[in-house]
Amino acid sequence: ENFDGFAIDLWAAGVILYIMLTGFPPYDQASMTDQRFELIATGNLVQQLHNWDLRPSDEAGNLLQSMLRLRPRDRLTLAQVMTHPWIANGPVQAPPQTDPMEGYQ
Repeated sequence: ENFDGFAIDLWAAGVILYIMLTGFPPYDQASMTDQRFELIATGNLVQQLHNWDLRPSDEAGNLLQSMLRLRPRDRLTLAQVMTHPWIANGPVQAPPQTDPMEGYQ
């Protein structure tokens, strides 16, 4: 296949999103000898998360799996990511901000 920098960037963005949602990287090395990478490469990313008692929403799991497709031509494009329901359905309500200095006088 020809090099597709945009598809590579979408993979990297998928890895970053995975870390943001779970708190750890999706795999140790991009090799089929890495069990976690193999689950991603075979389209079983959500199963991997469920094995660790992580339950992302169906939309979040679908977006992650669609960004982390092994073959670059099978990944979502940036336009598709931006219109994906998990992104397009609006922001998640952030918790109320607190003043970290409150109580220290």
